[in-house]
This record gives sequence, structure tokens and C-alpha cells, in this order.
Amino acid sequence: MTVKSCEKLEKSRVALTIETSAEDPREFIADIKSAGMRHFHKCPNYKVSMSMERKGLDGVIIAGYEVGGHPSADGVGTFVIARRCAADMKIPVIAAGGIADGHGLAAALALGASGVAMGTRFVCVDECPISDNHRQWVINHTEKDTVLCQKTIGSMMRVSKNNASLLANEIENRGLRTGKGPMDILKEQMPVITGQKTRVAFQDGNVDSAIFCAGMGMGLVHDVVPVKVLLDRMVKEAEETINSIKASF
Repeated sequence: MTVKSCEKLEKSRVALTIETSAEDPREFIADIKSAGMRHFHKCPNYKVSMSMERKGLDGVIIAGYEVGGHPSADGVGTFVIARRCAADMKIPVIAAGGIADGHGLAAALALGASGVAMGTRFVCVDECPISDNHRQWVINHTEKDTVLCQKTIGSMMRVSKNNASLLANEIENRGLRTGKGPMDILKEQMPVITGQKTRVAFQDGNVDSAIFCAGMGMGLVHDVVPVKVLLDRMVKEAEETINSIKASF
């Protein structure tokens, strides 16, 4: 999306928020703000989150260790890191990692977060352009069915525990045992971990042929529904959960 197209959308009074991640986002801040957009950055830990507030971002998405994709190597879970950031930051904090329903939303709000971000839960919605086999795989498996891959090459990912991810870890472990360096391990892993294979798998439905990101929140995913149904249900669950807690005091 270009800055010009963002400006057009902003003029139409659509509330826009853009998320950046991984690298330092400072070079994009001016363009994003000039387009009238809100700028959130996905952060792996407390230190990075605090630095984003100092750089003038509008909010952060803090990803706990449970998250699918790239969690922080420090191993701190969503409950601790979301609460710590929310307690010490003046800008909104969005909690991510292990959240898949209204109970998780209520918990995040109780921790001081302004909202939640979800990835794995959105695999199992009607609108997600992914094979039915992948959706059913998520539903059939639990929080125990993820693994961490690509540690040695400096790109650790939490992915589904399937044949491809197990092979990728086997290659890594064998390389470490035989004294190979990160680049040699990456060269051998690449045919297994390449995103091209994942894109093909999403289309042909071969769940074991390629790695794909999945978080521990998978254990809380039990159905495939439209996005609106999911979000309406989450809001209702969160309200009921909060009211139930209030009633107990």
C-alpha cells in the first residue's frame, strides 16, 4: 500500500492503523504520520517496546512466547510481558500470543492491555485463503503441537509440529553435531523452510510438505466461522467473563 493510497483512505474517514515489525521503523514514521495513520510496532520484549514509545509510535503489539511466528528468544510469556509493558507505558499496548477467544481478551484487558492481536485463530475463519486441510489440522491439534525452528540461523520461529518442521530441526541438530556453521545449516534447510513451499502447501492442502506458523493458542481453536461471528462471539464472551468476575467481589 502506498502513502498516496493511504491518504485517500484516510480522507474517506476510515480509521487506519499500520503495523511494522522486525527492523527499526524510524524511517517510516514520518510517512505514516503524514498519511494520517496510527503506527503500531510489533515488539518481542519490554526493552524494544519502551524504545518504540520514545521514538514516538502510537502503540505497540507485544508478542509473548506463545505466539506463532517469531517470538523472543527470552521465553517470557504473554501474561508477564503484556502486564509489564501496560504498567510502564503511556501508549496503548496490544497483547498477542495464546489468545483465541473472549476469555483471553478479558484477561488481556485485566492486565492493562488496550486490546489483542491474533494470528492462529484467524487461520480458522471462512475468509482466510488457506486450505481446509490446514484449518482442520489446527482444530485437531493442541497447544503441545508447535515447535521452535531455525534457532541456529538467527530466525527462530514457532511453527506447526509437522513432518517439515521436524525435518528442519533434524537438519539443524545434525549440523550442530557435525560442527557446521549457521550458513551451512541454512543452505541445507532452505529446501525445507522456503516460503515458496508453504505457499504451494496452502493451496494444495499438503499439510506436511512445508512449515507453517502456528501458536500455542491453537489449543483453543475448535471451529471455522466468519470473522464477524468470531469477533462478536469474543466480545460477548469477554463481557460475560468480566461481569462474572465483578459479581464475585
